[in-house]
Amino acid sequence: MALNKLPVFLLCLAAGICLGLDNELSPEKATKLRKFIKSIESCHHVAGISIALVKDGQTLFAEGFGYRDMEKKLPFENSTRTNIGSLTKAFTATLAADAVSKGQLKWDQPLRDILGKDFRLQDDFRTQQASMRDILSHRLGMPSYWGVTTAVLNVSRADLCMKKLQHFPVKYDFRSRFEYSNFPYVLAGYVTEKLRGKTWEDDVTETLFKALGM
Repeated sequence: MALNKLPVFLLCLAAGICLGLDNELSPEKATKLRKFIKSIESCHHVAGISIALVKDGQTLFAEGFGYRDMEKKLPFENSTRTNIGSLTKAFTATLAADAVSKGQLKWDQPLRDILGKDFRLQDDFRTQQASMRDILSHRLGMPSYWGVTTAVLNVSRADLCMKKLQHFPVKYDFRSRFEYSNFPYVLAGYVTEKLRGKTWEDDVTETLFKALGM
């Protein structure tokens, strides 16, 4: 089971900073860090977590804590794979920013200008005004609908964005407040696909991973 509590991550990150890292982690500091991580793990009932501290391209600390399988008591290691989760939102936002830098998109450009007259959201105002800035800023007023994914719905990005999304109930007025939701980011990814002529997966691979040597 992967860690899904941001405060825990931030606390562990803060611990690394507070340790005053040099170019190596002394045994004393490593011991102190392990004790701190285990206390956070216990306090927040985290099943398993891995922590890495990197400075100037050098890994100073990389260890796993807890279990990746509670029933079988299989340890969570620093090589244990976990779901990437919402880190992919940063990928999508980066693709959008790259499109803006290349003149393919404007932050406040109505998405309907890109997706055409068949694109609709929950009401006329949202449909006509919603922009990339709105969906990346979680300003559509749409709840998160935790547990519902495109895999569960068994629909493509195109079907979700062009046919299904307009029927998802909204909770708040458009641009009235921040309301975290996964689905607008699916829409953002679909918009980048239409603008750049390649799938989100291929675009991320070419624009980000290959550029970073990953």
